[in-house]
Amino acid sequence: MHGSDDFCMSTTRSIEGRWQRAREYLRTSQFQAAQVQLESLRAMAPDDARTCVLAAQMAWHHGRVRESAAFALTAARIVADHPEVLSATVEALLQAGEMAAARALLDRPAWRSMVDIEALTACAGYCQDFNEPAMALATLDRIAMLLGDNAPLQLFRGQQLEYLGRLAEAEACYLRCLRLDPGCGRAAYWLARLPRQKILQQLRPAIETGLSRAPRGTHMHAAFEFAQYHVLEALGRYDDAWSALVRGNAEMRVLSASDTPRHREVIRRLMDGLSSSTLGYAKRNPHGPCPIFVIGLPRSGTTLLERMLSNHSKVAAAGELVDFTHTLLWSADTRPISSDAFLARLPALDWSQAGQRYLSQTAWRAQGKSHFVDKGPTNWKVAGLIQAALPQSRILNMVRDPLDVCFGNWRAMFGDAYSWNYDFADLAEHYRDYSESMRMWREAFPGAVLDVHYAELVREPAAVLRRVFDFCGLPWEAGCEDPSRNAAPVTTLSSAQVREPLHTRGLGGWRRYAVQLEPLRQLLQAGLCDEPVGVE
Repeated sequence: MHGSDDFCMSTTRSIEGRWQRAREYLRTSQFQAAQVQLESLRAMAPDDARTCVLAAQMAWHHGRVRESAAFALTAARIVADHPEVLSATVEALLQAGEMAAARALLDRPAWRSMVDIEALTACAGYCQDFNEPAMALATLDRIAMLLGDNAPLQLFRGQQLEYLGRLAEAEACYLRCLRLDPGCGRAAYWLARLPRQKILQQLRPAIETGLSRAPRGTHMHAAFEFAQYHVLEALGRYDDAWSALVRGNAEMRVLSASDTPRHREVIRRLMDGLSSSTLGYAKRNPHGPCPIFVIGLPRSGTTLLERMLSNHSKVAAAGELVDFTHTLLWSADTRPISSDAFLARLPALDWSQAGQRYLSQTAWRAQGKSHFVDKGPTNWKVAGLIQAALPQSRILNMVRDPLDVCFGNWRAMFGDAYSWNYDFADLAEHYRDYSESMRMWREAFPGAVLDVHYAELVREPAAVLRRVFDFCGLPWEAGCEDPSRNAAPVTTLSSAQVREPLHTRGLGGWRRYAVQLEPLRQLLQAGLCDEPVGVE
């Protein structure tokens, strides 16, 4: 028996060793070496969750999306409560678009007794991805008990508290983060955006210290510049604020590589791929909740509209979802959407199957209600594909004055998420892509998209919301036009602003910088021809 135990222990150590080596190879993009470890694991332990996770990751790397999803689901069925393997299984499920299975794993009691800091940190990130900051905060509090205080933890806690609307506590966390790490520009940026005037004077010396410590040309230095812009603007020092904003955008422009020509090509091919196909549109599915897609450029008011919609007793807010993109990748069995392989397969997609796939991954988000909001601003690129797969869905396009929305983006630091965000020419091109795409989708699918104008929504909220409800097949409910009554979490840059009563201060925000923004206005007007620019 003793020899048998020794053999089992040796085998277990060998499996673990191969698993760890494979993970390191994946981290360093040594995929051939990772494949060798996978073959060894398949021979030794074909039914081990680690083997399945690694197989899912390798299939994903090679663009075999359905195979990746299948292996990830197998891992989810057999995975034990091993922290590292459990976390890796959730990651593999998310990567392959198996959102419902990933969310189910987060309910495992093991997370609440776990002591593995890396796995717990990953878990908190997964909770945030699922628009559940309260769960993320509870996980972070457990990390704090195990690890003690540190700057990254305070920044992460502050963000979750802000998402929950607990702004005073969020402010305290950001300040604590800056005290622990005066070079944390992200904490300064999040703090500067909070609508609390009393912190401005306290924040200015912290920003000056941070700018002197953070190396130029880094994300942290750029974040301090964006923070300085917000503080100086709030103090009425507009010329100095503009200078800080120019410096921050210049740094982010270098750090965020933009490929505008390729982006335009992909958008054109997405539209051409749909219009040239002999579409057998998906049939309307009367069963299950109805998705309401809120699209439009970032900073156009999509979060505000989502808050109003989800005030309705029949509507749940699901947050900013990536499920439809994952649905497209699974349907085409390749990735990414910008790849030639995906674009070539687009005309032959089974739209009924795609629609069913999307609904199977998202129905749980409706929380038993008849409708749920899928707020994905970038889904404007695939609005026609949404209509082809989900003809029963409703699509609301948030429209805002081109100069207002472009300036709103230029004054926001999105990190590397939107590489077009930090340059006037790229901004104007991106807006033109959006405007032209929406015009083509409207022509291809008459009546499928309702344009909701931001200016009208904030000036006449009840009248506009009545039209929105009618379009979505919802009965009128008074009071939905007040976003401040919605206590649900908000995990976007608008998390603090949308908790205020409705106002019109956002209209014409570009005007105080009209002279500096004239080059952007001219670029927009040249690209849009008959669309008014800078009129609000």
